[in-house]
Amino acid sequence: MTSFRIPSLFLLGIALVGCTVGYPPNFYDQDMLVDFPLLPHTEDVPVYFPHDTLPDEEYLRVGVLEARGGEFTSYNELIRRLQFQAQERGVDAIQLMNKEVEADEYYGTSILSGIGIKYIKSLDYLNDFVRSQEIYLTNGNHVSPDSSQWVSKVWFNFNGEVERVEGDQNYAQFIRKYSLDYLLYSISRRWRYAVDEYGELRLRVNYSATGAVNLRAWFSYQMRERPNFIRIREYPSRAESTLWFAYDVEAKMLKKRITLPNGDVMDQIPVYNAAGKLVKSEYYKLDADQQLTPYLLVVHQFYSPDDVQERVVLK
Repeated sequence: MTSFRIPSLFLLGIALVGCTVGYPPNFYDQDMLVDFPLLPHTEDVPVYFPHDTLPDEEYLRVGVLEARGGEFTSYNELIRRLQFQAQERGVDAIQLMNKEVEADEYYGTSILSGIGIKYIKSLDYLNDFVRSQEIYLTNGNHVSPDSSQWVSKVWFNFNGEVERVEGDQNYAQFIRKYSLDYLLYSISRRWRYAVDEYGELRLRVNYSATGAVNLRAWFSYQMRERPNFIRIREYPSRAESTLWFAYDVEAKMLKKRITLPNGDVMDQIPVYNAAGKLVKSEYYKLDADQQLTPYLLVVHQFYSPDDVQERVVLK
């Protein structure tokens, strides 16, 4: 069985190269007034009529929702459509605007609009988004920020894209280059991808602004949606790196081993808090005697509802 697996994967790789597809616009690029994600939910969506008083809570006006129907579509039906749309677009409540009817010679369209309301108390999920990473060079010291040399800090937007880098760019680029956030989860028009017959992502290709290929990454799996091996080829050098992953029984990553084009090997050990959230990573160099020496420490900071306080309408 094993003897047939390598050539079959090789042929699959050849087939996938020619049939990659691009990503649609990001979910967060929705027609709303805020630049942070509004996650879908299934909670009830209260509706407030134009002269109603909103609850005395901090909230944001995140955009205008619009429901359309036929000329004789009932007001109640339009409200239900607005509520469903609000759930899909992560809106907590709706403040209704006036109903309008657009009519031409043959057909009339009913339109009901509402202002989308997002309560500050429901923005706790922003804590799941990494706002920045601070990188420290440990140089063989004990792995802690107090005993390490600060080298750079990277800021991210809510889509996980780098907004700016302070300090040494090389360390920041190294961390990003071999991260799953970049190789597997980052979504933009620069990326194309291909999946196998089971829907698993097997190939991702990154392009430059001129359309040239920057890199290709091939993915292998032992469990659903958790790659255990990634092969990376950079262009135009065609230099190759590999990533190998180990997971626990709950599919949480325990270790990532990075093998660089020059043969150097490095281990990334993730550190989780009590809630199971990745809060930092420790990087170790593997020497010829298979001994691990501390190399880098990466500490995560996260977004919070406080980061949108300047947009609050009511206090």
